[in-house]
Parts: sequence; structure tokens; C-alpha cells
Amino acid sequence: ADGDITLVNDEARRILSMEEDMTGASVAEAIPTTRLPEVLATGQPQYDREQILGRTLIVTNRVPVIVNGKVIGAVASFRDNAEVKKLAEELTGVRKYVEALRVQSHEFKNTLHAVAGMIQMERYDDALDCIMQVSESRDKLINFASSRIRVVPLAALLISKAGAAREQGVDFCIAPDSRLDEVPGCIDVHDVVTAVGNLLDNAMEAAASDAGSGAGRRRVYVALRQAEDGTRIEVANTGPAIPDDVAQRMWVHGFTTKPDGHGIGLALVKDRVEAAGGRIWYERETGSETGSPVEGLTVFCIVFPKEDGYGRTARAQSLVGRG
Repeated sequence: ADGDITLVNDEARRILSMEEDMTGASVAEAIPTTRLPEVLATGQPQYDREQILGRTLIVTNRVPVIVNGKVIGAVASFRDNAEVKKLAEELTGVRKYVEALRVQSHEFKNTLHAVAGMIQMERYDDALDCIMQVSESRDKLINFASSRIRVVPLAALLISKAGAAREQGVDFCIAPDSRLDEVPGCIDVHDVVTAVGNLLDNAMEAAASDAGSGAGRRRVYVALRQAEDGTRIEVANTGPAIPDDVAQRMWVHGFTTKPDGHGIGLALVKDRVEAAGGRIWYERETGSETGSPVEGLTVFCIVFPKEDGYGRTARAQSLVGRG
């Protein structure tokens, strides 16, 4: 196993834009970002890994060929992520819609029970006040998100997650100076939604499980800001710090601390962010960056450049709000 190519099928040639026969050439020459030499060296397969080939994002599986206990080669199969992504976006959109309806149904059912009890007690003014408070609170969030976050899928995500946070007894706070008119041209809007949604889910779970804080101290903060050099997104939560050993491994595919977890979420977020030329990191700070007065916040930061390596600048996405 010396890392030379022995076979390339027609579909691989198309995706790789191969105009000449690369049989016999080094795989590292044909695919600079290849991990096949790693598979040859370790004998360990790698499944469903995202990889950049030129301007194409692919999903690849790399499997060693083992004969009589010896690694004699490796096979990489891959597919263009675009078609798979279209279907995934449809399924994700339906799931998010169903989850948003479920949260709203649960939330309003509790409110209706409270109002019904007040009416039975003939506390009519209290019932009216309860209805007005719920209405005003929700209207305020919707108006803020829709006016300041002009990327519709992101605004919808924040509104949905705010409802889910209330269900878990967690305060959901959007930084008052947040503003996002468009996503950078280097990344698809749905990849941004995936990244922010994953970080928010983790943050809400960590805040809700913090037994040492009162309900008023269980908080999640999110900030989305545009700058001259790109877009910065921050998601922070109260609760205990991430242990050092977990922090060192949490970006690795397959690593998880959850009994029913798969170790995909953060690894997928990191892959998507870095594929767009962005950066993601974790830190523990006072919360001043997110506009929070709470000490000891766990903060995840993402920065997307305004322009990617191919010179593409930020552009308005087809789903950006116009109103």
C-alpha cells in the first residue's frame, strides 16, 4: 500500500473534474485533502466525512482493504453533497415546523389551563392580564427577530428555540445589538441554521441541567453581528464549565458524553464552519461579549469571513426577508 491510485470510476472522474487518467498517480496529488493515507496507516475506516474538493463539498467513506490481517489498500467512495442536502433540508424543515407547532401547542395549553382556572375563580382581571402578558411577550420576540434578523430561517429558528427554552425553564436572551441582514456568500444559509441550532440545543440542555442555579439564573444568550470583515455568532449559557478532557475531544467525530448521543453534532458544525473558511472555538468568560451580566458563561463563537477563498463576497440569499 504505497498511496497510488489503482482505479477511478466515471462518477469519481466527474466529481473530481479529472481530464486525464490519474491511474498510478499519488492519491495526494489528485486529491490534496485526502485522508486515504491515514486509513492505510491505521487500518481504521472513516464513514460519512465531509470533504472539500475544489469548490465541491462531498460526503465520503474511506474503508481499508485487509487481506490475511494486512492492509493492502483502501477504497474511498464519495457523493456530491448537493443532492443529499436538498432532501435533508426538506426533512429538516418539516421536522423544525412540527417541533415549533408542538412547543406552541404545549405552551398555549398551559396558558389556557391557567386562564380557565382564573375564570372559574372569577378572577377576570387576572385572566385578562395573563392573556395580555403572553401575547405581548410573544409579539415582542417575533417583532425583534423579524426586524433585526432578516435571514428568515434564522429568525424562525430563534423564535422556535425561545419557546423550547421556556418549556425547559430557561431564559432565552437575544443580544439587543444583534443584527444580520444576510449570510456570507461563503456558506449556505441552511448550514448556518444547522450550526446555530446545534449550539443552541447544547446550550439549553446545559443550562436546564444546572441544579445549582435557580430558574432565573438558567439562561441562554445568542448574539449575531455583522462586521466589516465578516459575521460573528455567539451562543452562551449558564452552568458548569466543560471539563478539560471533554473540551479537548468534543470536536472529534463519534465522541459524545450523552447516553443516547452519536457524537456528530459539534463535529458536523466544525466541518461546515471550516469548509466555509470560518473559525469556531469555545471559551469560558464573564459574558461581556454576549451582553450578559452573568459571570461564568460557557461561550461558543463562530466567525464567518465576508469573502471565501474563491473571492465570493457576501450575497443576499433567496430566503432573506424583504419586509
